[in-house]
Amino acid sequence: MITLVFGGLHEPKCQGADKAGQEGSDYELWSPHDDGRHGAKDGCLLGQKITYTRRKQDAECFNSDDHETIKSRIYCPCTEADYECDINFVRNRAGQCEHVPDPLNPDGTKINPDKEKDCAMEGFYNEN
Repeated sequence: MITLVFGGLHEPKCQGADKAGQEGSDYELWSPHDDGRHGAKDGCLLGQKITYTRRKQDAECFNSDDHETIKSRIYCPCTEADYECDINFVRNRAGQCEHVPDPLNPDGTKINPDKEKDCAMEGFYNEN
């Protein structure tokens, strides 16, 4: 009978998840964020700022099955960046929703007034 032990072939388990970003830790802190083109501030993306712990790219180790990746989650207050312009409105350079006439209905008359009475366009809406 031959017994093979493969335990020595694997990289060691990563260390220092509780000290991510510090010297001697195999982990770093990372947050996905908006690059600022859409007006988001403070690193918020889709209404929240999440900080993850992730293994450093040059760390030669493996994450255990019980490794938690989310370090913190902070919900952000709504800003102008959380809203989109309504149909037939576009955001101008000042960041405000500006009406653009519908080329198929330039005078703005309602095609079906009974059906459209509850759906008044106001220039913007919250997609959440």
